[in-house]
Amino acid sequence: MKYTQLRLDNKNRPWEHYITLNENLTSYKFDEIHLYRKSSIHLPPKTPHVKVVINKIIGDRTGLVHVHANQTFQIESKDAEYTITRTAANIKIDRDAVIIMATTVHIVGLGSVAFDWNGQLVNVQHLHIAYGRKTLIGRYSHTAGITSDRYLFVDPPGSFRFSTLEFGSGTVIDYPPPMGVHFSVSILVSILFLFH
Repeated sequence: MKYTQLRLDNKNRPWEHYITLNENLTSYKFDEIHLYRKSSIHLPPKTPHVKVVINKIIGDRTGLVHVHANQTFQIESKDAEYTITRTAANIKIDRDAVIIMATTVHIVGLGSVAFDWNGQLVNVQHLHIAYGRKTLIGRYSHTAGITSDRYLFVDPPGSFRFSTLEFGSGTVIDYPPPMGVHFSVSILVSILFLFH
């Protein structure tokens, strides 16, 4: 069985210098993607209904994974298995984009925005935002649950469902006014964070 790796190094150029997967495929699968020195990866924004599966992201936490509208990325997640990930890159989810992630996600990216969330976040039960990270929550962000490619629930935009939600000290959470935020959380852990 073939083991696939994609290794990227952007030499600290800005994220706007994307590496683009553009082979007109409807799906991609990588065992590993390595993102170093501000590498950013995406599919062209006008490539809808494409699924990218990444079993493991390895990097220095300066890279960016950008999911555009009508695209689905599955990152470090396995159906019906408990998984944990510490994001080795920053994550950007556009409106109408879907990202399926591990059961427990630690946002530890080192970009100016570690988590830019305006689409559908799937299967994350425990979300931890690390110390001093900045998160943008857009008006179309929401959570969902899926198993065997079937939705268990889809929350409306601006609504989030987690078992545990943790904001580290100095975390900054931005969301657009007049949007209200609706969390269903079993355990909320917060040392000090700022809602803007």
